[in-house]
Amino acid sequence: MTCSRRSAWRAPALVLAVFLALVFPTPALAAVESLDFTFTVAGAEPPVFSSDELAGGELATGANDFTLTLCNPEAGEDYAALAVRLELSGAGGRDAVRLAWEETPGQWVELSLDQQGDTLVSDLLPAGALVRGDMQAFHLRLTLGGNLRDAALTLTAAAYDASGAAPAAIAGAATPFSLAVKGPATTLGPTVPDGSPPAFGVEQTVAVDFTLANAAAAGYENLGVRLTLSGVPADVALTGPEALTLSMEAGGEWETVALTRSVNGDIGADLIPAAGLALAPGARLTLPLKLRWPAGSAGTYSWAATIVANPGAADEWTLARDDLGSIQVLSVNVTCVLSADRLDFGLVPVGTSWSNPVQVTVTNTGNVAEQFNIKATAAAGAYQPGEDFYVLMRYDNGSRELLLNRSFQLLSQLEPLAPGASTTFELRLRAKAGAMPPGTYHFTLAVESQPAG
Repeated sequence: MTCSRRSAWRAPALVLAVFLALVFPTPALAAVESLDFTFTVAGAEPPVFSSDELAGGELATGANDFTLTLCNPEAGEDYAALAVRLELSGAGGRDAVRLAWEETPGQWVELSLDQQGDTLVSDLLPAGALVRGDMQAFHLRLTLGGNLRDAALTLTAAAYDASGAAPAAIAGAATPFSLAVKGPATTLGPTVPDGSPPAFGVEQTVAVDFTLANAAAAGYENLGVRLTLSGVPADVALTGPEALTLSMEAGGEWETVALTRSVNGDIGADLIPAAGLALAPGARLTLPLKLRWPAGSAGTYSWAATIVANPGAADEWTLARDDLGSIQVLSVNVTCVLSADRLDFGLVPVGTSWSNPVQVTVTNTGNVAEQFNIKATAAAGAYQPGEDFYVLMRYDNGSRELLLNRSFQLLSQLEPLAPGASTTFELRLRAKAGAMPPGTYHFTLAVESQPAG
């Protein structure tokens, strides 16, 4: 009875143990990793920075005025003395950055910037006492150089408790602003000779238009453009009848621009129209120029354009610098080749009807842009074009017509033809009524090429 009773008592425990072992098997050995974190519970909400100008996420090369507001929340604490520090990351060296604070209305104080790696750290700005629920505004000016165009910067404003012996950073009282830098740029206009690099002919006057475009949300006034030519030999004159010359259109007139040569041999020209230059946000404008290379100046050179604010003044500042690549100056070789889809007009009508067209192509086989003179002639004593029969030329995609005669006529309305380029025009004939008896006749089409300009 006792054994039986003992067996009956232990049986449920054994069944339970087996069940648990099957359903919840003992886990294998496992490695446990852990991390220890720290956190701080603030006794009060920290001051907060805000700026309407910086909130837009964009700065421009040149001067950027903005207001930085420091707000002490109602749940904050009273400070007997505060200070503010700005940190700018991503700007590189100090040469391209200036930071100023408007201490009193109209009185700007430049702040020193300490370079710490890739970050520029400003002096502390005194903010004085700031009680809960109060705020203070700082009027600041951040000036950025042209080499920072298209850069991505971070400007961080941090508050310090300056009531003790040494200013102490206030936990949580730092606000970063992510900023993209935009600015103006110079590119070559459509009149610059085609080619890579563009080719200029010696003793040619060639149009060279520069296009200025402002990609910034800020506008610019009182601008100047400085053109630099590098690699030009020292024996290329800058004055006199056989000199390198640069002209700029101003008020419908062309004015010669003074050229200077630096100690390293670069040739510079300041392009500043009398009326000044300004660029509204998103605006574009063109500077029409003409450049003439003198005899003996053949070679390959480079050029660049620098846009400056307040040119010539003590506060002149570089807003952008654009490398415009290389240019070739060539001894001029002016040649062209003529071809036609056929040399026989077939039967030419008499009176008011025109013949079937012949397609004539002229190809610039020279090394500079060319323009063309054209004429039609016949042998002496023969029937003459313009008198006994008519030669009609349609060119510029058929939009223009010209009656040819025995004198060269300039195709002034036809755009200059770049080296290697071709243009095709159409010729039709008509015999003057009663002037020519039936028969087969000949005439010669002549095209004279000359440097464009």
